[in-house]
Amino acid sequence: MFFLVDKGEVKDELVRLRQDLIAEHGGPPYRIAEASRGHRRRRPGAPAGRPFHD
Repeated sequence: MFFLVDKGEVKDELVRLRQDLIAEHGGPPYRIAEASRGHRRRRPGAPAGRPFHD
């Protein structure tokens, strides 16, 4: 099972590269699960990686 997460247009090339690698080296039978990642809410000025709590 391979998981591919859509992170928006900026990362489209990376998703295509992963799909190509899976097609060439994945060795069927395999399954691909695709998901869309939602937008994160961050406090202004908060460093990336720190959780944001309401």
